[in-house]
Amino acid sequence: MKFPIFKIIAFMLFATFNLSAQSHYSGQYSLGINGGISDDGFYGNLNIQKLVGNNFFLGRIDANYSSQDIDIKIVESGTVPYDIYSLGAAIGYSLEEVIPHPLYIQFYAGPFGGYERFNNGDNTFMGASYQDPSGVIYGGYVGTEIELVLFKNVSLTVNASQHYKINSDIGNAWFQAGGGLKFNF
Repeated sequence: MKFPIFKIIAFMLFATFNLSAQSHYSGQYSLGINGGISDDGFYGNLNIQKLVGNNFFLGRIDANYSSQDIDIKIVESGTVPYDIYSLGAAIGYSLEEVIPHPLYIQFYAGPFGGYERFNNGDNTFMGASYQDPSGVIYGGYVGTEIELVLFKNVSLTVNASQHYKINSDIGNAWFQAGGGLKFNF
């Protein structure tokens, strides 16, 4: 019987780094890079987060890009690209007293602003013209992030967020879920 030595070494390395991993502390900054699904497309997220005080509160800034394909019917039905660029600022809370280290669960909410681009800015579809609904958007978003500490300054994240648009001609919400890495410093 072959002994799976690489599995044992991988487990030992993971356990060693996990045991020496730092916990969250007041004033800690982190940089998160995430990606995943967004309605009928994909998204990318870059966020900066800071833990404030010793009571597990946090502030974060999120930069998002979402690309989707949406259905349109003017004369005939079809699908066109739809892109959203947004920047948001949120406050949140980390459930550090409920869930033990090395796992953290955080909830956050805040306002965002951005720009949505419909059909790459083209105002024709299959020969028919229409008024371009692209424009500035704003609203609010809520989200959650699960963080698993892998190394002293690196964590694996799984996240989900819901964005609500107040002034869009295209739709009033979009959802995104995915994962990524967080670098703590």
